[in-house]
Amino acid sequence: DRALGHTNHRGANPGADQGAGASRGATTMRKRSEGLTFCDLGSGCGRLVAASALLGSWKSCIGVEMMEGLAEIAAALKEDTEKAALAETGGKVAPMEMIKGEFESAASLVAGADILFAYCTTFPSWGDLLTDLSQFLGEHAKPGAIVITTDKRLDGDLGPGMNG
Repeated sequence: DRALGHTNHRGANPGADQGAGASRGATTMRKRSEGLTFCDLGSGCGRLVAASALLGSWKSCIGVEMMEGLAEIAAALKEDTEKAALAETGGKVAPMEMIKGEFESAASLVAGADILFAYCTTFPSWGDLLTDLSQFLGEHAKPGAIVITTDKRLDGDLGPGMNG
């Protein structure tokens, strides 16, 4: 965040030394993400999208957020990240797109994503399944896409894209 020159979007200590392990992890992630598209569903203020884009190896990084205030912060973070990357690395940052709206508004972008991430604590569900998200991904995610969720499972019976 010191590179961005403004608010700490992480909510963590920006000066904390992450050590050599973090550097090795970033190098590994950079190699594995090369040419892939990353999409964060429910991206909030866009921290994960911006951090991913700074690896520079993704084909593109997409954030989808329905809450207007958070989407506005994400749009500002996108601009700040691009400016900082231009100033400090000559522009080494993956293309980013921050979309304000429901998942359906980004269906075509989701269909092209290789890795989809959803931090699921606020998604409506019954039991331990994310039924709405499962249905959406079953209809729109491309075969072979990797879906990462937390806290709850996807229902694998809700669409052809969800069957392994």
